[in-house]
Amino acid sequence: TWCVSLANRLTLMTTLATASPTTQKTIEETLTGEKQLTVTNANLQATLLSLQESMSRMQEIMIRNHKETRANISELKEEMGKLKEEMRADIQRVEDKVGTMQLETQRNMQEDRNRHRNKEERSVQTQGKDNLQQEREETTPYHPQEESRIVTRQKARQT
Repeated sequence: TWCVSLANRLTLMTTLATASPTTQKTIEETLTGEKQLTVTNANLQATLLSLQESMSRMQEIMIRNHKETRANISELKEEMGKLKEEMRADIQRVEDKVGTMQLETQRNMQEDRNRHRNKEERSVQTQGKDNLQQEREETTPYHPQEESRIVTRQKARQT
């Protein structure tokens, strides 16, 4: 006990700290462990900061990609709308052409029917005339001049 109260404390502390080698060893181990924990904590904190920065960059990239995707979708919607209108116009043109072709076909069929009917009517009329002429020939006496006229008419009909 060297000094007064302050000295007593100092001496006691010193004695306690140096009192036993086991205590000294325990203190050193604790300090080493604390140093390792401090290094580990610093590494962990650096890693967490790095992860946070990476996540922040990823979030920015995702936001940018989202905006670009929305812009692309809007652009595609516009293009699809234009294509849809073009297709509707094309379909309308095709339908118009089909309608015109159907009308033309119906008109041609009607003309064919009319031609056929007219041909039949002429055929019936011609047969009627031939029958009348044949009856006249049978009822009228034979004249050589008349025969030459009939032959001439028949030749004219054949050509």
